[in-house]
Amino acid sequence: MGTDDHTDVGLAELHAMADRIGLKRAWFQNKPRHPHDDLRRSKRALAIHHGAQDVDSFALVRHITRDVCSIYRITPSPGRN
Repeated sequence: MGTDDHTDVGLAELHAMADRIGLKRAWFQNKPRHPHDDLRRSKRALAIHHGAQDVDSFALVRHITRDVCSIYRITPSPGRN
């Protein structure tokens, strides 16, 4: 099973991390609201070793929701913390 490498800093940093851990550019998923690299568990561990932060899917959804709300200047509904 794979995981994703996502960035809140920018694509340049995401690609730099991908290069450091040996990801193929073909694994990059250029999604408008969620650009990311597909990772195998071994690459995930290597990314964390190189400074990536380990977050669960709920934290990722909260992060993306915050970004989208910021872009469209809307207030998110209160949810789980």
